[in-house]
Amino acid sequence: MLGLYTVWYLLYQLWLLPNGQLDNFLTHQVGVGSTWLMQVLGYEKAFLYKNFLYVGQACLVAIGNACNGVTLYMLFASFILAAPGSWRAKLVYLPAGIVAIYTINLLRVCMLAVNAMVSRETFHFNHHYTFVFLVYGFIFMLWVLWINRFSGLVGKTA
Repeated sequence: MLGLYTVWYLLYQLWLLPNGQLDNFLTHQVGVGSTWLMQVLGYEKAFLYKNFLYVGQACLVAIGNACNGVTLYMLFASFILAAPGSWRAKLVYLPAGIVAIYTINLLRVCMLAVNAMVSRETFHFNHHYTFVFLVYGFIFMLWVLWINRFSGLVGKTA
C-alpha cells in the first residue's frame, strides 16, 4: 500500500499538481455538488461563485484544492489495490468507495457552511479536527468493510 501511495504521490506532485487540471476539475465538482446539496437541504439561495459557497449574501466556505478529496481517493484506492481480494470485487468496490468518499466530502462542506452560519467561532476547530476525524473514520470503515466482507481473510484459519 505504501508503495502504491508513494508512486501516486510522486505522480501527483510532479505532474498532476503543476498541471492543475485534475485539482481544478475536482474542486469545482465539490463546489457544484455542495451547492446542489445545500439547495436540496432547503438553502434555496445557495450558489457557487468561483470556489466560494454562498447562501444569500454570506460567503460561508471557500473550497480549495486541498478539500477536493483527491488524496483521500488515492489513499483509499492504494489500500484496496494492495489488500487481498478478487480483482472483480475491486473493480466494483473502488468506484463505489470513491463515490461514497465524494458524497461524505459534500456533506462535510455543507455541514461546514451551516456551521459558518450558526457558530462561526467553532468553524476553524470543526474544519481542522471534527470533520477530518469523521472523514478519515469513514474511510477506515470502508477499509474494515473490505477486509471483513471482500478480502477473503476473515474466516480463514491458519
